[in-house]
Amino acid sequence: MPDCMIREYEPGDRAALTSLWKAAFGDSEDYIGAFFDLLPALGTGAVAVADGKPRAMAFALSCLSFEGERLCYIYAVATEPEYRHRGLGARVSRRAAELSGCKTVSTLPAEPGLYKWYADILGTVRVLHCKLAEIAPEAGDKPQAIDALEYSIRREALLSGRAHIEFSPDAIRLLGKLCLTCGGGLYLCGGAILACYCDGESLLIRDAVGEELEKAAAALAFSLGKSSALLRLPFCAPGQGSPFIACGGKALPEEIFWGIAFD
Repeated sequence: MPDCMIREYEPGDRAALTSLWKAAFGDSEDYIGAFFDLLPALGTGAVAVADGKPRAMAFALSCLSFEGERLCYIYAVATEPEYRHRGLGARVSRRAAELSGCKTVSTLPAEPGLYKWYADILGTVRVLHCKLAEIAPEAGDKPQAIDALEYSIRREALLSGRAHIEFSPDAIRLLGKLCLTCGGGLYLCGGAILACYCDGESLLIRDAVGEELEKAAAALAFSLGKSSALLRLPFCAPGQGSPFIACGGKALPEEIFWGIAFD
């Protein structure tokens, strides 16, 4: 099998990487297309090329920041089956992180075993934790669908004065597209904003900011006709809860509010 060349993503790679993305993650072409449409505002990527075709990919989203300094979020790491076990995933991930120019790298590993893998290749030595709460549906405030720009503005206002990761409006647009293509959306409910999508009869809430979050999650599940809502609260005491974001580089405050993960 020929050696692979590692280089930066180019627009001409889009068709091949769309096929690889669909095969690896099962996402819709609508969502994948939205992702590529938002490049390079979201960040950049690296690909491994063999026989004239991209065989592996990793993207570095640099559309998030803390105190004015950009952070890199590694996303959509995938390799064609016949090219696996050759270290290509590690090589494109490292190259994508380098191309981002960011001092701090982060990601949400898809499986528990990948926390160590990312620590080894990217130095993500710290793992933030979250709490997961399963909420029963209950009638309450009527949720109102809002667009990405309003969600972004409200999110920053609600988190003002609290150490938190800031996501650019383009990052929120990507989150909104992911939610919409999976039967959910971006919502205002009472004093809270929530980003969610559907997984069968469950509602997966992937960002929640504001007041009475459990009450808002219950009302949203009720409004969308779901049997439960899985609410992810993105901070609990170190060593408790479930592993969440892995990060390395610049030290971040212990109680930083992260919230959004592109998972």
